[in-house]
Amino acid sequence: MPLIINNLSFSGNITTEKYIAMVNEIKKLPKPKVTQLDNSEANDKNTILCLEREMAHVKMHLIPNIKYIGTKNVFQCIFINIYSSTDHLTIHVDTFDTSKGESFEKIEKIIDNFEDKKIKIAMIGGSKSKGSIYNLLNILNMLSNIAEKKNLDFIFEYQAILENNIFEQDDRYTCIYNLMIEKLDILSRQYFQKSLDKDFIASVKVSDLINKHTECDDNLVRFCDATIYAEEVHRNSNKCFMIELESKMIKIIKNEADFINMAIRLFTAQSFQLFDNAYKLVDYYPSVKYINFAFNIDTHDISIIKKCHYTPDEIIRHIYLVDCYREHNSYFLSYNQNTYLIPTLSDQFIQYCRELESDVSSGFTSRELGELLPKDGLHHYTENLNTRNAVFKLVKLQMKNKPQQPSKNSLSLFTQLNPFIIYKQGVIEYNNKQYIAARSLFKQALTIFNEKPNTYSEQGKCYYSLSSVQYKVKNMKEAIMYCEKAMECFYLDKNTENMKDAEKKYQVYLTENQSDPANLYSNAITLYKEKCNYLALQQLLFSAGEFNKTEKYNQCATTHSSIASCYRELGNTELAIEHCDLAIDILNNNKIKIGLADIQSKKDKLLSKGSSLSKT
Repeated sequence: MPLIINNLSFSGNITTEKYIAMVNEIKKLPKPKVTQLDNSEANDKNTILCLEREMAHVKMHLIPNIKYIGTKNVFQCIFINIYSSTDHLTIHVDTFDTSKGESFEKIEKIIDNFEDKKIKIAMIGGSKSKGSIYNLLNILNMLSNIAEKKNLDFIFEYQAILENNIFEQDDRYTCIYNLMIEKLDILSRQYFQKSLDKDFIASVKVSDLINKHTECDDNLVRFCDATIYAEEVHRNSNKCFMIELESKMIKIIKNEADFINMAIRLFTAQSFQLFDNAYKLVDYYPSVKYINFAFNIDTHDISIIKKCHYTPDEIIRHIYLVDCYREHNSYFLSYNQNTYLIPTLSDQFIQYCRELESDVSSGFTSRELGELLPKDGLHHYTENLNTRNAVFKLVKLQMKNKPQQPSKNSLSLFTQLNPFIIYKQGVIEYNNKQYIAARSLFKQALTIFNEKPNTYSEQGKCYYSLSSVQYKVKNMKEAIMYCEKAMECFYLDKNTENMKDAEKKYQVYLTENQSDPANLYSNAITLYKEKCNYLALQQLLFSAGEFNKTEKYNQCATTHSSIASCYRELGNTELAIEHCDLAIDILNNNKIKIGLADIQSKKDKLLSKGSSLSKT
């Protein structure tokens, strides 16, 4: 029997030509109606989730409380819903062949037990990648084989796959909302040894990122940075991130109430903008639109769901992942001096572990994962070997019944980390075009150098590098500001070589920023009066060049006179006289008499080593 797509029948072996024709017809199918996250009624009690390489079968009359069947983290995977009026079978297909072998036999058996054989198909997910195309081919082969073997028709109803599943601008809000919840949960467990409060999660909405507002002050920026960088585990090479995160949090979070107050401020338009800028910079956004969602088994529409809905086996995988990282020289947050905080294993799970002790001691348990999980009446199949191995290893871990010891890479051992190491790591990240990471490391190194005496050269290098980062991300205002600080540090350190490099970069930045020479001249005079002669000099040098380009000779001569005053204050009489001569030549060549006598008088005083000028 055939696969029916847009009233066209496809049967027999799927050739390349037939596959292309089928895919073209599938793409023409209508998209499902979508309920956005803020309006979704899917929750932990009425939703079954099956994850990567899993399937879930629901007989509707046996489990009346279940309204949704969904999945999470669908990128190049494809989530298929095979359903009739009596049964729903969902499969999260990810690069494993469902068209033959044990998986095929299990799927075939479940479909054969459907009470209503008027079967329809819906598919969500996938990108334009080779992996998604391979997954789709697997699905079509599987359905074609079952249809022919069991003499069934499969009618394709709707889809949102491949080119019809493209991430759009409006999807940024849901994406960032889920990331905020996920990372706040990590921070909550790290600092307060408990998961993020469920009432808080229920109180914040995606629309808050558009409609609510707060002051974008330093505390908000620090908290956003800390949240963006929050991870369960970091590679050892990124340990500096952990130190910076800790230093940011300590400054603004004194207790759990402070944490919740800052978390509330996170769900505002201002915080969204900070996250959005960061993720755009590192190209973090996914390419696909539907990532975390569930089918409504009554209407067959889909609802966007929160990523923070966790299934028991998802928690198992998560803990297993952390446990695996421990074996690979990775850097863990140490939440107190004795233990790591990992997602809490329930008492029920530990009880199951002990029941399985005899199976574990003899090798690998032959039981289905479903027997290990809480008995909720769901007919839940698991085809993921990663999960099974995770169960095995975690059971062994629990049987040891020993507290986990902090890693040798514990945070407390790195709080006094050498700033030179941090700076070098920043250079590596910068060369790898990881500009956010580089900025964080340069700032962390700078903070430590600022607390140490006689480190002007090192501070200057940090400022110089920060200016380069800001230039790369096209933030010219910050690039210029950091370059000014770098020049001042190098001047105080009398580091002539670094001074020259910074001065050249500063002139380039001012030029690319199209800085107004008149405004810059005015600012330089203010700096001169405040005895900031070196920085005033750099701004005046730029202004003189710009005035000369635009043939504003009177202003150009006045600027060279001011440059002479700066050099005089800096103790360089030779260059002061040279710029007086430049000013005099400009006035004479253009037959300008105004100001000529004053500049000549200034030169005479310099020649006679008179007192420094009181007024430019």
